[in-house]
Amino acid sequence: MSLEQGDFFGTALAMNGGQDARGVYHEPSVLAIGRFEQASANTQNGAVDVFRLDAHGNWGEAETLRASDGCRVDEYGIAVAISPDGSVLMVGATQHSWSEAETPFGKAYIYEYDGGQWIETAVLTGDPNTCRTTCMFGAAV
Repeated sequence: MSLEQGDFFGTALAMNGGQDARGVYHEPSVLAIGRFEQASANTQNGAVDVFRLDAHGNWGEAETLRASDGCRVDEYGIAVAISPDGSVLMVGATQHSWSEAETPFGKAYIYEYDGGQWIETAVLTGDPNTCRTTCMFGAAV
């Protein structure tokens, strides 16, 4: 992980654990921290740094996620959520649009953990046809 001034590391965070819909309790083992990198002048579009708890009780960085179709300053990582068992992660990008001239409509990215890495499995999109100003889709996931 390489951080720069303006990355807004820690803007959003989520940790798994707790009781799932079936009543099964899960110990915390995954931590996701968003950084939407809005101040970057380059093509950075935000990231989510995922940390895992090892057998010795130490947190270590496991993976850095970025949007597959990210655009400059789309605020990817402004919101994150993780399932109680730590197998599904959702990331919001409120300012995503197809071009910088367009009104941002936002997206939410869904990842599933396959036992070795996070795989992007779905992308939910705000409706660009109904946005008159920014939609903020993905602000809360």
